[in-house]
Amino acid sequence: MSEDATVTVRQLSDAAKHHAVGLFAKFYIQSFRRNKLEILTDYPIVPEMEQINHYITQNNSFHPEQLLSQIQQSYGSYFYDILIQLKQNFRDDGTPSAGSWTKWYSEKFQGLRVEE
Repeated sequence: MSEDATVTVRQLSDAAKHHAVGLFAKFYIQSFRRNKLEILTDYPIVPEMEQINHYITQNNSFHPEQLLSQIQQSYGSYFYDILIQLKQNFRDDGTPSAGSWTKWYSEKFQGLRVEE
């Protein structure tokens, strides 16, 4: 696959899917703690978000790496479902085609500001 080629999350290898979920889970936890998940509510993922948010709240005392590891084990399939709904493309290693989730979120947020 060329460096510029991108695929959907469903087309990734199992290892790349795991990497994609891990990157997104880390971004999600950081965004949750900063109360910056507004863009995600535009997608049909509210039930998944509610479950993940509840888990983060209940386990907020975990060390960040422990929380990330535990949430991936318990809710990895939820994060995967969210990635499907976001319709984001990925490089073959599982990184988002936008470069990072923070960049993707900023671009979406800027798009909303332009529409206002």
